[in-house]
Amino acid sequence: MVVVHLAISIVIILLGARFFTNGVEWLGVRLGLARGAVGSVLAAIGTALPETMIPVAAFLSGRGEAAEEVGIGAILGAPFMLSTAGMALAGCAAMLCRRGGEGLAVDRGCVHRDLRFFLLAYVSAILAAFLPGWMRVAVVAVLLTTYLVFFISALTQGPRCTEGENLAPLLVAPRFHRPPVALILAQVLFAFGLIMGGARVFVEAVGWMAYELGVPVVVFSLLLAPLATEMPELSNSVLWIRERKDTLALGNITGAMVFHS
Repeated sequence: MVVVHLAISIVIILLGARFFTNGVEWLGVRLGLARGAVGSVLAAIGTALPETMIPVAAFLSGRGEAAEEVGIGAILGAPFMLSTAGMALAGCAAMLCRRGGEGLAVDRGCVHRDLRFFLLAYVSAILAAFLPGWMRVAVVAVLLTTYLVFFISALTQGPRCTEGENLAPLLVAPRFHRPPVALILAQVLFAFGLIMGGARVFVEAVGWMAYELGVPVVVFSLLLAPLATEMPELSNSVLWIRERKDTLALGNITGAMVFHS
């Protein structure tokens, strides 16, 4: 039954990712956002926010050492998984979808910006573990300020989204040449619900599998839980690479890394 649940959840996540990527692209066009902001901010926050609640819930539960291990593992595991397995999956998707040795057409400035902010935030978060309590408050302020600067930078810098760049019709209203923002938001929210529902089933199935195999809590939170919770980001990126929208694909991964950190 666990395998069946895993298969069903993956299908739901992929279906939701298809609607989500299409809706987010249209939202970027209608709002006149920078192309990099669509992947690094809108898509990244939309898919990364729910799993960010894992460490928050773990720390607030007050269940001692196990809760602390889950929280720390989720904080460290998600960016690590995206920067390793996530990038590897994006590379494999590119090799499978591209013929004749065609490489990725990526806005390097966008990716470099994301990675610079990620390294600054991730290193700061790790160093906070070795600082006294009062200094950790300062680190929190630094992290929040860092993300605010990143958010503004992503929204304002780079080329804008346009309707002429291989943009498929809105899936819920294919006859609209210029769909209203309300309809686009409805599709994004619908897709978000599908992705989160599928991800929840996936997490529960992976957790049950870990329990049956006797996997330790810290191993589960560092390796298996991030693999499950990052499925939405990975699904979005694979779909965008298949559609040759490489900046959006990598931006979804690197933007989620910044948000998690």
